[in-house]
Order: sequence, then structure tokens, then C-alpha cells
Amino acid sequence: MIQHYLRKLSQLYFNGNATEHSYRGDLQSLLQEILGKEFSVINEPQRQACGAPDYIISKKDIPVGFIEAKDLKLGIDHKKNKPQFDRYRNALSNLIITDYLNFDRKGHTLDFQDVLHYQKMIYAMMNTERLMKEIDEVRYTDPSPDA
Repeated sequence: MIQHYLRKLSQLYFNGNATEHSYRGDLQSLLQEILGKEFSVINEPQRQACGAPDYIISKKDIPVGFIEAKDLKLGIDHKKNKPQFDRYRNALSNLIITDYLNFDRKGHTLDFQDVLHYQKMIYAMMNTERLMKEIDEVRYTDPSPDA
């Protein structure tokens, strides 16, 4: 999943004419695959009071996070982005800023090793939830033949 995402980014980047928007579908697909069906990842959602973050992540129609993406060539540390990032950080409690390779949340930049680690954690949590449901089904099933 991650390797496929990186290959797609690389192809677009080395094509030479990609922009910030060129990578959006690939990030949306990656996030949707990692998060699963319980979450929706919307590219270009409705405006918020502070502006228009590039993505909104929702669970059962409740926003749980926002993502602002910047061009891979520019990076997330470029000074021209600071006013927008400050405005978003002040208004949105769960914001991730990315250049499609680096992910920054509240001033802590996640590198791709961090992302791989979190992917493993999400996978483990999803499997734990599935196993707990199976255990609950067994635990609360009446074993008596008269039931």
C-alpha cells in the first residue's frame, strides 16, 4: 500500500509538470485504504470558518480531522505557508499538514517511518476490534440446547 503510493508520487513528480493537486487522489486513496470503510476521506470539502483545508476525515458524518496539503516541490516548511498554517492550527484542533511525504501535526513532523508505524498500529487496532467482536459473540451465545 505505502510502496504503491510512493511509486505513484514518484511517477508524477518526475514527470516534471505535477502540481499540488496532482497528488491529491493518491493521498485520498491511501488514507481511505488505511482508515477503512468506517471513515470517509473527502478531497475539497466545504469551507470551514478558517478557510478551505484540502481534506476532511469523518466518521459517521462527524469530522475527526483535517489535512492541508502543499506541493511536494515546495515542502511544508516554506515561509509563504506560515500565515495559512497558523490560521488553520488556531481553528482546527486535529490538523495534519503534508507535502505528501512529510506529515506535520502540531509542530511534530512525522517522517515516513512514523507513518508506517502508525499504519501497523491502526491495523493492530482494527484486528483487535474484530477479535473482540468474535469473543463477545462466543461469550454471549447461550450454549444450552433449549435456547
